[in-house]
Amino acid sequence: MQYITMSSKGQVVIPSQIRTDLALEEGDRMLITKEGNRIVLEPQRYRNLGEFFKSLPKAKKYISKSKINQILSRRAKERYEKGLRGHKHSYPSAN
Repeated sequence: MQYITMSSKGQVVIPSQIRTDLALEEGDRMLITKEGNRIVLEPQRYRNLGEFFKSLPKAKKYISKSKINQILSRRAKERYEKGLRGHKHSYPSAN
């Protein structure tokens, strides 16, 4: 537990270790609420979905929709065939 002091302007400094643990950076928005005699600060990383997507790292390689569908189809077939092993039931061929 740490104690902090409020300035004459009502400002407080969040201790370095807490900022590091929560990956807080200058300019991050916080939601402040009063719960009984407690003050609660909650980091608000993204105001909307657009901000969230802008925060993601840029893709290094573009994968086409058809390539994604190929990969998903192959993996679904593999999971289906893996699920057939060890079962006594007869299933139609996945071909």
